[in-house]
Amino acid sequence: KLYEGIDKYFVSGRISIVDGQDLIKYYKITGQESLTIRLKARDETAKSDSPYKTVVERTFKIYAVTDGKVEGNMQYYTLSFIDPNAILAEEKRISQTLRGSYSDILLKVWQEHFAWNNPPDSYTDHWEQTLPATNAITVPNWTLNQLINYIVSNASSDDGMWKNSYFFFDTVCRTPGNRV
Repeated sequence: KLYEGIDKYFVSGRISIVDGQDLIKYYKITGQESLTIRLKARDETAKSDSPYKTVVERTFKIYAVTDGKVEGNMQYYTLSFIDPNAILAEEKRISQTLRGSYSDILLKVWQEHFAWNNPPDSYTDHWEQTLPATNAITVPNWTLNQLINYIVSNASSDDGMWKNSYFFFDTVCRTPGNRV
């Protein structure tokens, strides 16, 4: 199961495993592994040898392994996973004064800590500009998640229907990103 939503900054999910080989014991699954999900779909317009194209290719970080039940020689357990940026956003702290529109502030922080100065169109489908363009906020040792929460709660645009009309979210099908 994959979880995404307009109110979720990062995609997460769970995978249930039925294990008859005792993998959790022999491979020492501890919750620090990564998981790559690769989905392909038929491409009716393809002229190449393979009629499939990759629709989703995402790497996630496993953060929990729930204890499963044992029935005979079968063991059942669940791996919980999330976009690795979610862990970084919860751990990384910032203490600085930031200037510009809220969207520019968030873009600057995102590029510095997540996108390593790549242009926004390389990791997002749409980036909305917010008003006013002359904000200055002092970030007092916040995590990146706290900064994102603050900006989403306070940003607005001139064509927004209400004050808090700014959204920041991730989708499963980003290549490499859909964030607005």
